[in-house]
Amino acid sequence: MLKNYFVTAVRTLLRDKTTSVVNIGGLAIGLATVIMIALFVKDEFSYDRFWADAERLYRVDSLVMVPDRPMRSNGRIPSSVRDALVKDFPEIETAVRVINRERVVKNGDDVFFEQISAVDPNFFDIFDLRVLAGNGSTALESVTSVVLTERMAIKYFGSVDAIGETFEITQRLDSIPGTYTVGAVIENPPLNSHFDTDILLAINPVDYLHADGQNGLYDWTTYRSFYAHTYLRLASGINTAAMESQFDPFIARNAPSHFSQHLAYEPDVYFDFRLIPITDIYLRGPETGRIKPGGDLMTVYSFIAIAMLLLLISTINFINLSLAKSVLRAREISLRKILGASRNDIIRQFMGETALTVGLALILALMLVFIVIPAFNQLLSTFIGRDYLSDPVFQFGILSLMIVVVIASGFYPSFVLSRHRPADALRSRSPSGLYGGHLRSIFATLQFAISIALIVSTTVIYQQTRYARSMDLGYESDQVLVLRGINDSPESAQTDTLRQRITAHPEISSIAFSNSVPFDERNGLNDFYRLDIDPDAPHMIPTRYIDQDYFRTYGVDVLVGRDFDENHRLDPTTLRNDDGTLLEVESAAVLNLAALRVLGFEQPEDALDMVLGFGHGRNSRTVRVVGVVPDLKLKPAMIADEPNVFIWAPFLWRSASIRYNSDQPLNIYEFVASTWADLVPNRPLKASYLSNQINAAYNGAELRFKMLAVFSSLAIIISSLGLYALASFDVQRRTLEIGIRKVLGATTGRITRLLLLEFSKPVLAANLFAWPIAWFLMSDWLESYAYRIELSPIYFLGAGLMALFIAWCTVGAQAYNIARKNPIHALRYE
Repeated sequence: MLKNYFVTAVRTLLRDKTTSVVNIGGLAIGLATVIMIALFVKDEFSYDRFWADAERLYRVDSLVMVPDRPMRSNGRIPSSVRDALVKDFPEIETAVRVINRERVVKNGDDVFFEQISAVDPNFFDIFDLRVLAGNGSTALESVTSVVLTERMAIKYFGSVDAIGETFEITQRLDSIPGTYTVGAVIENPPLNSHFDTDILLAINPVDYLHADGQNGLYDWTTYRSFYAHTYLRLASGINTAAMESQFDPFIARNAPSHFSQHLAYEPDVYFDFRLIPITDIYLRGPETGRIKPGGDLMTVYSFIAIAMLLLLISTINFINLSLAKSVLRAREISLRKILGASRNDIIRQFMGETALTVGLALILALMLVFIVIPAFNQLLSTFIGRDYLSDPVFQFGILSLMIVVVIASGFYPSFVLSRHRPADALRSRSPSGLYGGHLRSIFATLQFAISIALIVSTTVIYQQTRYARSMDLGYESDQVLVLRGINDSPESAQTDTLRQRITAHPEISSIAFSNSVPFDERNGLNDFYRLDIDPDAPHMIPTRYIDQDYFRTYGVDVLVGRDFDENHRLDPTTLRNDDGTLLEVESAAVLNLAALRVLGFEQPEDALDMVLGFGHGRNSRTVRVVGVVPDLKLKPAMIADEPNVFIWAPFLWRSASIRYNSDQPLNIYEFVASTWADLVPNRPLKASYLSNQINAAYNGAELRFKMLAVFSSLAIIISSLGLYALASFDVQRRTLEIGIRKVLGATTGRITRLLLLEFSKPVLAANLFAWPIAWFLMSDWLESYAYRIELSPIYFLGAGLMALFIAWCTVGAQAYNIARKNPIHALRYE
């Protein structure tokens, strides 16, 4: 019996090659897409699950809650919080700080910027990385000993056996290099981890002294103190929600008594803490303070939804074609029943045919995945290997997927085919009921509704990304080369020389120094208040420290007042109050329009020469407003215009922006690199083009667009394959009807239009379902952008017309060929 089922299934596949190719090809494309997305999703959710006791590992993140500003999450907290946490919470078994810094490493003549992680000696109690050489724990007991990753040991010393080797690290920005000895070599951190490092060394309090005498290792009072990633291993069964509820009183007890002398808010108003499982950091991590870029949970969920939709389309194709074939196989089924086959026999036969078809499609899908996976990795910047076939979880998933698809694709067609009445079929009556044309139209409508929704979504994401990248930023971002690390000694003393040497190039128009450049995460945040209204009502405003050439370099026009210049760096040191007393002014400031509104000035002119309080407590000083500039879009389009105060402050410059007028940017880069090497021979050059940095801010949206474009194309291809096969069956079934119409005078064009109209109905009806869904989803997505496009009806009409055009191209040739045939052939055929 089984042999008979198998032979019959093979003959059926070979007899109707078009249907077989469509069924197997459509399923293979859908299954290959599902498999690739499943591999991607599995990889995204695998992050940090390999650590020992991963379910008990947490990181303490901070929630910065500044009045007048949205709450921001940060992956770092003040370094001194660790000891207080261990003291106050017995639930904590161990706690480890990781302070990441990019520092200069020198080995002989080789000089590089490397990622340095200063950690506590018990680091390996949480991060159980395998030690390849030496002793990891004892290596972190000395502040002059380091632990290297395998890649670093090979890079600097040629092998893992590097114990006892020495090299230099400039641990502090204003210090001379120190000599460190390799005490251990560990394996490279796995790629599927939020944590990444190259060099580990012990935390040394001496390295965190600031110029004002404060030690950042113990400071809670400024943003510069939030730089320690703090990890905890909790005892089993701890209620983390109850533990988090104790953080407010914990902060009140442990924040330094001089906190209010530095900031205008009480500590529990200023920030809070939260516990985030280590396995959630990659996908659900904070907005700032990441060790390396994280994933996008919304993208992962979007891919899962798309995989399910494409699998649905592929399954619908199979059901649709099986139902269409039921008309042609009615007599075969009836004869089997007359010869004694039961309904269960018929169901088993057709379920077997379904299993064979799905099995062949699955084999083809696995071959496609194996071929396409390198390009998939490149597109998504993932590292999915080709060894997934040996993974038991993957094998179980493939088997489960096949069973689900076989049941979903084969059960209903088998049920329909097995209920044929032999007498009806032998009298040449076509099967009737729910499995007829209405159900096939419903399925075709659903297929194209999914395709149209995907096309609309792809179009909207493309247009929004294009709009964000091309929107007016308020400054000129092209032809700007950015240098980093300008405040690192000794080059901080060379800024004037660097300015002179760089601007001597005929194609370089200017260079500007600042603490940050557009689209940087880094910027200062300080209290500002009007002395003439209420000094006790400060506003926390982002602060950018710039030089006199900043606005000129970026092509920003001052609306009122003036820019900084060499002759007015600090401006008058005193101003006369209304009562005749003198007021010292320590610096000048330029406001943007958003800062103007926050501070309560109605017109730009009202702010000129006004003195603002700046900072709080012993850090407070005053600034005089000398100019107002437009709102500059210094953040991605997802963020609304922020208030900004610009202050001339050379001791805080970290970056240099070089404006060039050449169509050969590589030549400019080489000139800057040569000049840098001449002035600062012991520091590697860190340079990038500003336009690349701005484009990188939209990589997530770009990825969604690319993937949706690919998946939309696949959905259209699968739907078109199904429509093509469906049209073939329908035209074959209606041969007699078409012949009679021609005998009665219908022209070829009229019959072609009639057939096209019938196949257009499900596509047109699909718009009624696709448009509202696409509008809802895209409206919600666009809400994440402060600056966004409007949802134009053109996007929806265009998607509908595209789907209709593709449907016409798919069935038009068949409709025309059957319509132009001599009716005598149709009548003889019948």
